[in-house]
Amino acid sequence: MLVGQSADDIGGIVGRNDSYSALLNLNYNLFKGGADFARQKETAELSVKAMEIRNRTIREVIESMQLSWNALQTAKTQLSFLQGHVNAAVETEKLYREQFLLGKRTLLDLLDAENEMLNAKNSYIEGQYNVRFAKYRVLNSMGQLTQFLKVPLPAAADAQWKTVNTSLPMSAQNVESQLGNNA
Repeated sequence: MLVGQSADDIGGIVGRNDSYSALLNLNYNLFKGGADFARQKETAELSVKAMEIRNRTIREVIESMQLSWNALQTAKTQLSFLQGHVNAAVETEKLYREQFLLGKRTLLDLLDAENEMLNAKNSYIEGQYNVRFAKYRVLNSMGQLTQFLKVPLPAAADAQWKTVNTSLPMSAQNVESQLGNNA
């Protein structure tokens, strides 16, 4: 606090009289040895660590979602190629069977064609499961898998989920329509 005073002819003294005073109030706990400052510094460091963990978690969630989405797109692309392979293998087996009956193909050729057809069908079925699994990965990375599968949550988790779920941009129904109804 700063105070200044100026006056003329005070107390019988002729002339100008100026007086200034300053008051400094310092409150420092000498007996704690800087514990208050150390606690403030520790709290600030913990806050920074919490923000770093939050930011890392956000990055990991985004990365997981991107990887899951890319896996889904890749599986869908592969599925169309696998379907083409099945169609070609079925047609080849059909033609080889006709040629075998006419005596133009050996039994070994026919069996190879049938084996190729079965392998193509197996690959296609595996591709269908890859698409389904990729859809589940996308749902899981969005936190929607249990809701999509209609798996009941324990009461405590359900209450917490309802609180979190209100802030999510997509519901399970929206996700299902985005991914396709045959997840």
